[in-house]
Amino acid sequence: MKAALLCLLVWSLATARGAAQSPGARIELGEALPYAFNRGRIASPAGLGPRLELYGANMAGDRRLLFVGEAAAGLSLDFAVYNDGTLLELELVGQDAQGRPLSARHKLSLKAIPDGERTLLRRLQFSYGSFPGLRKPGPAGLEPGDAEYLSRQINAGYFAARASYLPALCLAAWALAAFLIAGPLTRKGPVGGTAPRGAAPPPADPPGAVHQGKAKLRSKTPLALGLALSASLSLILLAAFGPRPQLLIIEGALAGGPVEEAGQRRLDGYAELRWRAPAGLNRGIEGIGGGGSALPPADYLGLRSPRGAALPLAALEAYRYLLFSERPLVVREPGGALRIGGGPFLAAWGIRR
Repeated sequence: MKAALLCLLVWSLATARGAAQSPGARIELGEALPYAFNRGRIASPAGLGPRLELYGANMAGDRRLLFVGEAAAGLSLDFAVYNDGTLLELELVGQDAQGRPLSARHKLSLKAIPDGERTLLRRLQFSYGSFPGLRKPGPAGLEPGDAEYLSRQINAGYFAARASYLPALCLAAWALAAFLIAGPLTRKGPVGGTAPRGAAPPPADPPGAVHQGKAKLRSKTPLALGLALSASLSLILLAAFGPRPQLLIIEGALAGGPVEEAGQRRLDGYAELRWRAPAGLNRGIEGIGGGGSALPPADYLGLRSPRGAALPLAALEAYRYLLFSERPLVVREPGGALRIGGGPFLAAWGIRR
């Protein structure tokens, strides 16, 4: 009887400890704009733990990770989540500063979108297929078609990933340096051997030949070592300071037609490559839908994140609406910067402010 009561007491204490929740956690977010990144704040009077996660539930009941906060500290944390127009609720998962479970829920209140902009957003689609091989951009630009066909052309042409030969060159340099080092060190002459029967004995080394050979070896070794160190340093720099994330933009892409280069820039934390479709920009003012309806131009964007590098969220501040090929993940770094994760490449249609 005593043993049963003791087991019951231990179980009750363990259950109470596991079920203890940090009190007062909340998600602060105003009206949510569809097809946009929405910013808010997570607050807890008991402090925030090292990692916080926000999940979103949509109309179909699907639950997906939308935000991750790394190295959270203090009593509040700013966040951003992408709303694809179907998001209904946010759920907080994490721990407070004392290691207790931290949870909260927030039901979204959605802003209304004007009819003209909603009509345009419904036309924007993506291609999940591709042309057979790369499609080299030509002088004619983009063949007119629907949004899905234009997306396919751009992904296979303007936004196609180009092979980088820098890693291969670094590896080739390393192999060459290793060969140069190994060659002189492994090359040896006959030592203590006897000549075959009936053959003349090998000529004796002239005086000083051994010293000359060692001097040549010593002269080659620093060069080979220098090449090896240079190749190794190149590999280290390549891994540490690899290619930056890229933001690729074709302004007015929805109308198709000729496309002209609009320049490229190296900005804070990423590189931007931009093209311009003049027909799309002009028709954006008149109304792509025809009939004189004034609809804004739609740009096509590509977010390329090589080897885990992520694009800063601030790079997309110029767009009021964004429609992504896949729902992006927002990651808050320890320094507070918000970056867009979700994969090595994301495509998006964007309508500027």
